Amino acid sequence: MSDVLPLEELFHSLSRDRESSESGEQIQALKPYGIGIDTHSKFISVCVLIKTGNCVRRWEHDFTTDWHDLLAAREWALRTIITHSPDPDIQSQLTKPSFTIESTGCYHLPVIKAFDGIPSLVNPLLANQSRRKTDILDARLLAYHSIVGLWPESFLVPSDVQEVRVMWSMRSDARRSRLRISNRINNIILRFGHTIGAFSPVKSGEGRAIIEDLIDGTIDDRPGVCPEGLPDAIKGLLKGMYENYDHFDREVKKWETSVLQCIKGMQWPVSYDKSIQGKVLLSYLTSVPGVGEITAVSWLVNIVNPARFHNAKAVGAFAGCDPSLKISAGKITHHTRRSGNVQLHTALLQAAQGLMIRRNEPIGRWGFNLSKHQAKGGWKKSVNAVARRLATALYYVHSKAENFDYSQYKFTDLPAVPFMRIQEMALPTRTMNLLMKLGYTDSVSLIAAYYADLSLQKGVGQSCLNQIKNWISIYTSASKLKGKSLADQNDKSLPNKRGKPS
Repeated sequence: MSDVLPLEELFHSLSRDRESSESGEQIQALKPYGIGIDTHSKFISVCVLIKTGNCVRRWEHDFTTDWHDLLAAREWALRTIITHSPDPDIQSQLTKPSFTIESTGCYHLPVIKAFDGIPSLVNPLLANQSRRKTDILDARLLAYHSIVGLWPESFLVPSDVQEVRVMWSMRSDARRSRLRISNRINNIILRFGHTIGAFSPVKSGEGRAIIEDLIDGTIDDRPGVCPEGLPDAIKGLLKGMYENYDHFDREVKKWETSVLQCIKGMQWPVSYDKSIQGKVLLSYLTSVPGVGEITAVSWLVNIVNPARFHNAKAVGAFAGCDPSLKISAGKITHHTRRSGNVQLHTALLQAAQGLMIRRNEPIGRWGFNLSKHQAKGGWKKSVNAVARRLATALYYVHSKAENFDYSQYKFTDLPAVPFMRIQEMALPTRTMNLLMKLGYTDSVSLIAAYYADLSLQKGVGQSCLNQIKNWISIYTSASKLKGKSLADQNDKSLPNKRGKPS
């Protein structure tokens, strides 16, 4: 039987005289000490746990969020550990003290800066709050997480990157304000019968020229223009709104220029011991298909250093492109996608959609073809799949500091299937006749078309694609079986006349 007491035993006392508490709960501590910090806008609760033999002693204290008090909290925690720890070398371990803290808006950032250590930043939803919710219990639970090393060290964004993030955030705010104004302008003119936005966006040159003519009192016979014009009061309102639109448009361009200048002049890490100039790194990132300067900036300000991720899959999950499964009793009960970083996820999705719409790159053609093979929600699933490939490509381009190339991709590789006439493929009669009418006479040419543009052919629907997909899966799986020829597999594995395996 384990001598570890239940976690709830750490929270049995709610005495306000907490600094002198020296209870001896028995837990398996992996570190000589643990510091937990519960953060609020006006104060923080600090809990210190110290391992003494098989027991853990606890000290607690509250501090305000004044900068001098935050420094005093650090000194109090370190002094408590040095004074009461039985380890004679504990002081040498406190040059960079490790602690666990909840991510609470931006209120935790000054605390992390003041403690100047190795933080483990935890989402409050993952911290698994105790049954009774108080600040004291939260700090105790975080200290327990710290002493047992439950959470890994968190990545801290350097100050120069924080500066770029603030400017990029200002650019995002200006874009939202600009979009809000253009939507409002369209909303107003619709109230007076003008459907100009249906033919030309109100922020475009043509649409804006028509609306400005209406403001000046000129009513032209153009698509979407109502002959009744606009009321005088609305004319002045729209004129002022366009002035505000121009202001935010200039703000967007100003912040974009400032951010790009900062990024190009900075040194950006590509690993923990190597960095390159931002101008060079931007050229590498924009070599990825569909990725322009704006997408590359979104990548840099959110990823910063690719070495903080274990592999490309971790980056995909961070960007919200990782399809997750919920499994119960060994069965998949639900497909879900974690949200991830919203800004980066949006940038990757926009780049992916552009590739699939233009289809001038192999990745875009692959995604578009994939969308046609999905019965339901094919476009959305395929956009997410292309975005995940872009995240993987950006990760390797960033970490290796080299241009993108297609040498590691196998878009043109086709599955190994036997050559046979279309009549010998045992497909349903209707499907066989349709394919023969389209000019496909053998299995090799048909499979090549299936992975290229077959889905775009007239008459080819989801049922036909599924039947071909089923045929491919049967033959590729049959070819992997050792000791059995394809002829032996035909009797048991080939589809019957209804297109289903016997």
